[in-house]
Amino acid sequence: MYLGLPTKTSELTDLNAVRGWFEEQVNLEEEMVLIGHSIGGDLAAYLACHYVQVKGLLLLDGGFYNMDNIQTLEQELAEAEQFLKETQFDSLEVAIAQEQCQASFWSENLDRVVAESLVERNGKFKLNLELAIVLNLLRLRRQFQGAIHLLDGLPVHLYLPDLGEETPEFKKEALDQLPIDVEVTYLSGCGHSMYTDAPHHVAQVVGLFIRSLE
Repeated sequence: MYLGLPTKTSELTDLNAVRGWFEEQVNLEEEMVLIGHSIGGDLAAYLACHYVQVKGLLLLDGGFYNMDNIQTLEQELAEAEQFLKETQFDSLEVAIAQEQCQASFWSENLDRVVAESLVERNGKFKLNLELAIVLNLLRLRRQFQGAIHLLDGLPVHLYLPDLGEETPEFKKEALDQLPIDVEVTYLSGCGHSMYTDAPHHVAQVVGLFIRSLE
């Protein structure tokens, strides 16, 4: 089951609200595997700490580093707000062409992904994200980050883009502090957006991880 991010500010007021949102999305009578990318990895690790139904955790370039070691919350919020304001396109065609030019892999499915991620406002196509929700999520991340260090005996696999010497220093330091039972695998030919840069490869490793839990 795919879980999109919360779409109401009321679902992001505090950690209790986040857990309430999660419980409305899933069947807690069934076991589950959580998969999280980027900030979704932090959230998935936090939820895995609170629900015994989670039998495995798969992280895609996220959920393992502390944002407090990178920048202040105020800086992060300001950058996020500026990014949302500046990201706009004259048309869907322009947006798709720009994304395709920067991508290492492309398909018609990604055409649809780009189109569905944008909304027209005042004659421009902008990211279909509500600023208040994004900022609330970033604030809450400072509270639920670091949960990967609280997991006890849960199978956790972290997949990272193989950047070699270009790996940021904050990631290297975070990797040195990972719990010893977290398995780490590097994937070549992709960047932070692993699931769009190398979708077939990511699908394969996800399948292997899930089967390993059976």
